[in-house]
Amino acid sequence: MKKRISYVCILTTALVFSLMEIVLKLASNQVTGLNGIQISFWRFVIAVACFLPFMMRQIKRQKISFTGKDWRNFILLGFVFVVCCMSMYQISCKLEPAAIAAIIFSCNPVFVLLFSKLILHKRLTGIEKGTLFFALIGMVLVVSPHELLSQLNNWQGILISISGSALFGLYTVLSKRYLNENPGANGFIISGMSFLCGLVELWIVIGLTHISVISNFFKAIPSLQMFSNVPMIRNLTPANIGVLLFIGIVITAVGYGCYFYAVENAGSFPASSSFFIKSILAPILATIILHEQMKLTVIIGIILVIIGLALPFVFKKKEA
Repeated sequence: MKKRISYVCILTTALVFSLMEIVLKLASNQVTGLNGIQISFWRFVIAVACFLPFMMRQIKRQKISFTGKDWRNFILLGFVFVVCCMSMYQISCKLEPAAIAAIIFSCNPVFVLLFSKLILHKRLTGIEKGTLFFALIGMVLVVSPHELLSQLNNWQGILISISGSALFGLYTVLSKRYLNENPGANGFIISGMSFLCGLVELWIVIGLTHISVISNFFKAIPSLQMFSNVPMIRNLTPANIGVLLFIGIVITAVGYGCYFYAVENAGSFPASSSFFIKSILAPILATIILHEQMKLTVIIGIILVIIGLALPFVFKKKEA
């Protein structure tokens, strides 16, 4: 039963995450006037509020008490995901077309494989090596390096996108390790507690961006200007609060709740199949909604990424 629910969660995650770059790009442009880091802060405030009742019920039912080691894990996970990964992701959505940002982020299963080998000491199979090969070549074609050589801002955007994807892979593997070591915990607990700790850390970071030296430093770097004097309340209106609620409840709470249910019950790599589906849906939706155009090399790159991410599932099905 849990396996079947996991597959429903994977499909839900794929659909919700396919809208992520598009909604975040719309939310941070002139339509709402919101700062990207401000969006990240409020989306996690809303997500934590959604997770809290489920998390508290699970903690009470399992009679879980957190140790110092647990809190260190939550603080690390919060910093990796909320502060670093999502900040980089927000910047990449602003600097890059939504389709490109989506494809690069969808490559995070590649980093899940790499970090699984490094942290969980999982041995890579031949199929998983094939996944790495196709996905990495596809990523190179998607970012079109020959066109970026003379465009520093584009290079910054691509590097930030890849870094964000790698950090999400790291976050997934570290979360899976915590779930393995703590059978009483589940997706709501790991998501809720890491989001809560990350939210506090992001609040501290936002406070630091108002120090003149730090503010001026980020203001001088075009790709990182959203880290300068990050507002908390300014520009919030009834119109864009609706957008924030959608991002916080649907994209973040529902998306990551389903994702970590799948990680817990199906494993980190099967759960990451949601990004295989996302890599197909997101570019199509970006073309329809944002009217983005894709070059032939990008389309070929997307096809190679899809082939790479599909390999483990195709061959696993044949073996079964």
